[in-house]
Amino acid sequence: MAFSLNGVAQKGMNGIGINIPVGTGDGFTWVGVGVKYQYNISDYFRIEPSFEYSPVYSKKDYLGVVDDYNYIKMNAFLNGHIFLMAPRPIRPYVLLGAGFTQWGCADIISNTYASNSFYQSEYSVYDDTEECFSYHAGLGCDFRLTHNIAMQIEATAFSSAAGSGTAKSAIVDHNHNGKWYFVGRLGFAYTF
Repeated sequence: MAFSLNGVAQKGMNGIGINIPVGTGDGFTWVGVGVKYQYNISDYFRIEPSFEYSPVYSKKDYLGVVDDYNYIKMNAFLNGHIFLMAPRPIRPYVLLGAGFTQWGCADIISNTYASNSFYQSEYSVYDDTEECFSYHAGLGCDFRLTHNIAMQIEATAFSSAAGSGTAKSAIVDHNHNGKWYFVGRLGFAYTF
């Protein structure tokens, strides 16, 4: 049985799957969903393009005040997995990756004021995005559950370089560029 499980992780094998990222850092937390494609270049190296989408929950804005903005985070990464041992049912690996992250911030702001003894409300939409080059590194472990199903558990840290400069306010820009965030992932892949 171990011999048949080894076969799915060898050179030339492909995989498609999902990730569930959970992250935190700088007053933010998030849980998301992602998709990935895996290709084993050799028995010791795998590449993995991935995309993740996460609603972000913020505790504080850049002034330390609790805010109620609706944040989102999207990542598109090209990852490399360097396996630390030959193909077998359980294999640890080092993960290195780079790509792009987009932080988004949106809210509908309501202002109520008195006018001629009546109360009137005005609504305005706040929308802000920041695109950044990002990079991450971490450790993971690949578990062969069946001949075609694998589970990956990863712990990574990621950061973003200077953003695109398109942010309309300091909220997005301040909270993300150059800060480190920690992400745990649970992933599943169908290999063929």
